[in-house]
Amino acid sequence: MNRQEMIDLAKQIRSDEERPQVTPPHPPQATTTTLHVPTSVGDVRVLCHSPIDAAEPLPGFISFHGGGFITGTPEMDEPWNLFLAETANCHVLNVEYPLAPESSIPRSSPRHL
Repeated sequence: MNRQEMIDLAKQIRSDEERPQVTPPHPPQATTTTLHVPTSVGDVRVLCHSPIDAAEPLPGFISFHGGGFITGTPEMDEPWNLFLAETANCHVLNVEYPLAPESSIPRSSPRHL
């Protein structure tokens, strides 16, 4: 399979609307804020889920949305991350990342490690 065929297949899988949706046991009492974090390869969008009326400072939990680095967005995990923020009384940071196969794996030179 060539690169374009892989990209076309990934887009087809992403458009499949019949993925099952799993929801938490009750509507979470938490909010979402969108952050843009600067990195060496550009800004990265991060959804910050926080409990409503929580006293600061709170611990943090970093999440990378499910999808095997091929499908999905941070929003796909939002119901559970809101639930986790409320239940664990922490900030849940869900990081967006480039999807394969359109984006190749970032290469780092030893000086950036």
